[in-house]
Amino acid sequence: MTTTTSAPAGWYPDQAQQGNERYWNGQQWTDQVRQAQLPTQRTGRSRKTSEAKAAVLQAKADAKAARDAANAQAKAERDAANATARSAREAAQKETAFRASPVGQAVTAREQAQGFFEIQLVVGESQRDSTLFGGNNTNWSKNKKVTHAGLLSAIEAVGWRLEHVGYIYQVTSESSRDKFLASGQQIAVSGRTIGIYLFRAA
Repeated sequence: MTTTTSAPAGWYPDQAQQGNERYWNGQQWTDQVRQAQLPTQRTGRSRKTSEAKAAVLQAKADAKAARDAANAQAKAERDAANATARSAREAAQKETAFRASPVGQAVTAREQAQGFFEIQLVVGESQRDSTLFGGNNTNWSKNKKVTHAGLLSAIEAVGWRLEHVGYIYQVTSESSRDKFLASGQQIAVSGRTIGIYLFRAA
């Protein structure tokens, strides 16, 4: 066997026995012989290849998880923004409806530092039917009253004091019909009573 004094200690192919390796101690060949480790080397390469593939798969999985997390975060932010906008719209609609109500109008007038506030409310409705036939006169009527005590109290609660109340009657429909082949007439009148409430700033 050839002596290689410049080679470092280690396992080298055994020239006397094909497929084996002999240990060189740095000065001379020893009697230590083993089967060549080519399979181990291949296994090592296979392990490195598997580890590389696993690393690539893990990187892809991490990237997908990051994308999914980013998409979920973006969706959550969009949902939160939509919910905020919806709440703002609902609040604006409620505020508009309140400002259009009698109490809301009273609040607006108070905020504008007005000295007086007037509101008109329907306090009654009526239907009358009169029939004139010859010397006879027949009347029929139906009345409906509406109370606003709670509303008036709510207006005073926001800084007003009821100063004056007046009423007017407003005709909403009227019809007159002559009796056929008779000297008579039928008159039907419908209307409503409106209360006019004047408040002074308290």
